[in-house]
Amino acid sequence: MSEPSARHRLGVAVSGVLVASIAVLAPGAVPAAGAPSPTSESTAPVVSDHPRMMLLLDSSGSMAEPAGGGGTKIEAARDALGQVIEALPDEAAVGVRVFGATVPSVDQPGACQDSQRVVDLGTSNRSELQAAIRAYEPFGETPIGFALREAGADLGNEGARSIVLVSDGLADCEPDPCLVAAELRAQGVDLRIDVVGLGVDDDARAQLRCIAAQGGGTYYDASSAEEIVDSLTTATERALRPFEIVGTPVNGSSDPADAPEVALGTYVEEPLRSDDTENRWYRFERTIPGSTVFVTAFELVPGSQNSTYLTVESESGTSCGTGPSPVGSHAVFTGYTRVIPPDEGEGCDGDLLIELRVNTASEESDAIGLSFAEEPPALNAASLPEPRTGTTDLQPVTVSASAQAVVPGSTFDDAAELQPGQTYNATIVPGEVHAFRVSVGWGQRLVARVDDPGLTEDQNDALPTFAATDLQILTPLRSSLWDYPEYEDVDLPSSAALSGAPSTNYVATAPVQWRNREDENGSMAYLAGDYYVVYQADFDGTASVELPYTITVEVQGDVSGEPGYADGQELLFEQPTAEPEASASPEPPAAGEERGDGIGSGPALLVAAAILATVSAGGLVWWLRRRRSRQSADAG
Repeated sequence: MSEPSARHRLGVAVSGVLVASIAVLAPGAVPAAGAPSPTSESTAPVVSDHPRMMLLLDSSGSMAEPAGGGGTKIEAARDALGQVIEALPDEAAVGVRVFGATVPSVDQPGACQDSQRVVDLGTSNRSELQAAIRAYEPFGETPIGFALREAGADLGNEGARSIVLVSDGLADCEPDPCLVAAELRAQGVDLRIDVVGLGVDDDARAQLRCIAAQGGGTYYDASSAEEIVDSLTTATERALRPFEIVGTPVNGSSDPADAPEVALGTYVEEPLRSDDTENRWYRFERTIPGSTVFVTAFELVPGSQNSTYLTVESESGTSCGTGPSPVGSHAVFTGYTRVIPPDEGEGCDGDLLIELRVNTASEESDAIGLSFAEEPPALNAASLPEPRTGTTDLQPVTVSASAQAVVPGSTFDDAAELQPGQTYNATIVPGEVHAFRVSVGWGQRLVARVDDPGLTEDQNDALPTFAATDLQILTPLRSSLWDYPEYEDVDLPSSAALSGAPSTNYVATAPVQWRNREDENGSMAYLAGDYYVVYQADFDGTASVELPYTITVEVQGDVSGEPGYADGQELLFEQPTAEPEASASPEPPAAGEERGDGIGSGPALLVAAAILATVSAGGLVWWLRRRRSRQSADAG
């Protein structure tokens, strides 16, 4: 298996709107034996403004072999695919393609082009999909390479597209499926191929693992009906969970005189080229007299590749605001905040002009998030505690005896909330970024710890020479922390190289103090609220392996040093909601509505029988597992 030289980063969405897709390669609907030789059918209309999914079903004769746990492989695959289809979001455009369905022997004409699209991509075709799954029978050969190429053509060339390949054997036709996977992947990082191997031998496993690696995806082994469901569910989860920056789309102007107006909240700017002419300008109007304004720029691309410059000035041209130097070195997320108090300079207490510029090592940056928050004057500012950094009162984190399962978030808005003192377990694959949030009060500090158990022999063989993980904390404003405290005489890094031995990543904030903002080079922990913990599998090259880990967080210290605002005033991360008219009956808040203590925290909706329009993979996993547990209970 060859290893690409470029750093592989799965799951990064560069659009403010998520567009995801799946293609599942599994046994398929079989036309009668002796049907005409198949031809390419790659001209189906593509629904580009919906998630696009292609179910590509393997109808090779070996699918009639027994599966572990009883029944045949084809029966187990039918059941698993049926459950996955039932839980797919209505908005997803889904189709079905089969291979090995019409020509019984590789020696016969057309065997190596034996692939047909039997259900076109569409959003209202679930009954057709289920019928195709029920109709398939094991029949012919295994032209995986040709079928992969056709599935890629079915999905089109734009938007995020994913193929999840489920196969039980070795390809017996040209082209080489590993080379086809690399060919498809070269069309853009928004296409990935995940692979489920169903009861395969060593040779087939090596080929399928290569397909996943070259296709930028993950390989999963399955040998029983239960494992097929688990593997398909996990593969679907990975394909539908790219990390993205979510916000209101905005397109800044190149001329400050034409700058679009922005308000409190979060925005997403389109990619910028590393060119001075690509500077973007925005205009922000204060809503609170004498307030402090916080302007943040943040992005997922590592700082070693990009440097983000954010400057603020008044309408009269006075430079306003303080903050760290341009971001340029963080391993996971880069972001920094300009703090603009009203007395910073002439005109800085009025409307503000914000300039965004990016220097990038690539031709253009990824999408960039912008957030705007506003804080009323602190009436007790002079009596608040002095700025705090360092290791004072920093206590080690204790891993709890029992860990709870958690589905990490794929955006800041759906970041999984962690309770202090509880240990959680999850798995991560190369390039993924997992998001969590923890509420931290004034005077308190957040400490996060991630433990991995060390690599198994198979995992070590699958990973490239260098493989590491990175752990980071972001403030409620989504700016990076650069002043991580360290335990005295103990080396607990935020990054860890993966090896056969267990490893630990550790990060912590300074105590959250209002006056930490007074030192431009001091701590960025100067606002209470939701702090974000992000964890990434950061590998050189492509690897197909799922790695378990546990995460434990603690909030240490007592609440103290809270700033006092005038009556009725509060820190604003979003536009205030208009008061209802007197005649209207106010409605109670919906379960999971945002709490107002973290910037841009959207509704944390619990997905039951369907997935959100944004295709929350966590909801799919939860629903499938809940459904299966009910079936087990009914059977018992």
